[in-house]
Amino acid sequence: MSIKGFDKFREKLPALSGYKITILVLYIVCMIAMAFSVCISFDMLPGLLLPSSAGAVMLSFLPLVGMLLVEGAGFMLVWQMWFQRDRLRAKHSAGAYQRIFPAGFGGILLLLSLTINQYIPYYSFAPEFWAASPLSFLATPLEVFLGSAGQPVLWVRYAVVAVLLVMGILTVVRALQAFGFDYMTLVYMYFPEESKVQRNEIYSALRHPAYSGAILISLGGAFFVFTALSFAAFALYLAGFYIHVHFVEERELIQRFGDSYSSYRRETPAFFVSPGKLGTLLRFLAGKGKGKGKSKR
Repeated sequence: MSIKGFDKFREKLPALSGYKITILVLYIVCMIAMAFSVCISFDMLPGLLLPSSAGAVMLSFLPLVGMLLVEGAGFMLVWQMWFQRDRLRAKHSAGAYQRIFPAGFGGILLLLSLTINQYIPYYSFAPEFWAASPLSFLATPLEVFLGSAGQPVLWVRYAVVAVLLVMGILTVVRALQAFGFDYMTLVYMYFPEESKVQRNEIYSALRHPAYSGAILISLGGAFFVFTALSFAAFALYLAGFYIHVHFVEERELIQRFGDSYSSYRRETPAFFVSPGKLGTLLRFLAGKGKGKGKSKR
């Protein structure tokens, strides 16, 4: 089954023509492996440093440090797509996108890796440390603190995880189907003359449906691990997306569309659909409502 917009995407990357597209697969594997290696290394460090004089309180937050390093690197790479665009287009013309793509796509892969990493219990890599840590509550599933209510809460949270995971994956898949691989990889930010107006009802409910899907998957991971530190990690992940859309991506959209986009931003949430628009989201997930509502380039 062909992926919408993938041919246009490949057209803009002549260096990956033909069988050379396998280089992209290798690149994907390497970037994901690097992201997981960093996160798991920082998850393991508290246990490895346990015999040392390093403070146990500081060591308790090393899993967050690893996650922040990957997230920071991811967004820094993605931001090059915006920050370097004018310079690269002026210097390399049609070749600008091919030159910046490895950085931008690599950043996307790092950020997507974090959504999966949310489902890995960080405390399992240093069990002895967390058993003795004065902050062991950070690695204790929250239902443990609920006494007799813990077991019902356990089943409820697994149901929540299933709903968030399914909705998140569906949102990302539907966004890819509706808008195309070329739009999702920012081809038309470098070739605006070839872009078309994207009309879909989902834009009346969410400004960034693809980001919303990734965030829902990540939130599912926070509920799956269900500790104070897992929710802290999700809060940092979410904060990174808010910084990106408000200070990078949407700054460019406001420059392009002016007050109309500013008004749209005030009226429409970025990632979490309002209760009144839940039907719009469900229609989108069902593959309906393609030609209605707002538009976006």
